[in-house]
Amino acid sequence: MLDTFSDATFAPLLGQQFQLSPAPGQPIRLIVLITVEALGGPTQSGRQPFSLIFADATPGAALPQHIYSLTHAVLGQLELFLVPIGPVPGGMGYQAIFS
Repeated sequence: MLDTFSDATFAPLLGQQFQLSPAPGQPIRLIVLITVEALGGPTQSGRQPFSLIFADATPGAALPQHIYSLTHAVLGQLELFLVPIGPVPGGMGYQAIFS
């Protein structure tokens, strides 16, 4: 499913919340999609690389880079590799890159 996604899949979802499940026993976090950006030209596979940036307003320490389960009302459940990138408007920033 992820291999069919493009920046156009996520652009209409800017400003919307995703539920992030950190790990069993940890509370679910609500993160907001704040940036969708195309990156360079298509790869050899023909896919246009793109980046997503999410903001997490949850107080406390940032989550480590990891594959997290995200749930969205339209897209359903996704497994994304998120990397903390530091503070962004709205909280701690996490980035996912599709190439």
